[in-house]
Amino acid sequence: MTGTERVTVLQAAKELGVAPQAVRIQMQRGKLDIGMVMPSIQGKGLRYWIYRNKLDKVLGKEV
Repeated sequence: MTGTERVTVLQAAKELGVAPQAVRIQMQRGKLDIGMVMPSIQGKGLRYWIYRNKLDKVLGKEV
């Protein structure tokens, strides 16, 4: 796996054992450091980039 591999909000939520909205909120508040939150290209809403290596670190799976 590379450091740039990404996972979806749904996959991250499943692995963390929480609801997808909880992942979004915690990322927005800076309490869950698993990627980046950015404005959508269309200007509506936000995009969530979740990186596999950061998620694995939070889950204690760091290699």
